[in-house]
Amino acid sequence: MFRKKSYLCYVIKNNKMKTIICGPPHSGKSVFISNLVKLLPSGHYARINANGDGEGTWSNNPDQNDVMKARVKGSNSEEDFKRWKHQIECTNKDIVIVDIGGRLQEDKAPLFDVCDSFIVISNNTQMIDEWIEFGTSHGCTCMGKVLSELEGMHESIISTEPCVYGVMSGLERGHNLKGSQLLQTIAESIIERSGFKGYVKQGDSK
Repeated sequence: MFRKKSYLCYVIKNNKMKTIICGPPHSGKSVFISNLVKLLPSGHYARINANGDGEGTWSNNPDQNDVMKARVKGSNSEEDFKRWKHQIECTNKDIVIVDIGGRLQEDKAPLFDVCDSFIVISNNTQMIDEWIEFGTSHGCTCMGKVLSELEGMHESIISTEPCVYGVMSGLERGHNLKGSQLLQTIAESIIERSGFKGYVKQGDSK
């Protein structure tokens, strides 16, 4: 069961954190991102869709009939990757979340080159290892890995060091994962690494 969501307050510092969300297709990355950004400090993060799936935060709309009508699949060219790389480099936000789609191919290496870290969302453990090898070989740190399961509505946090590692179900389009402790832990890790300090849970006296 998901725990009750806690809310965060933030004190701004001047560091940056650019984090890629990656993993194989149909693992729930778009749903994960749509729920993750709700836990980030409003006005201080950017989401970049660096893929040709034609998806964004809107893809997690509960009315999936409308989503399927609007969704347009596309391919990625060399010029696309140059444009996305430039956008990542020039985004003036404290936190940048980059969705790179599901294909594990070398043409995505330039995106890792301009980011700090990555989180893998995968429906099988082998692909988690392959994405970690790819991301770390291009200079990024793995700060999270999530094994996505289709059935049920459960989650668990297996470890938090050296990165957050957990299992999560419910990453299906239209789902609201409010109260997920795994998402909360990952969001806090991103915020801390970005330089935000002093956040406290709602109700605390600090």
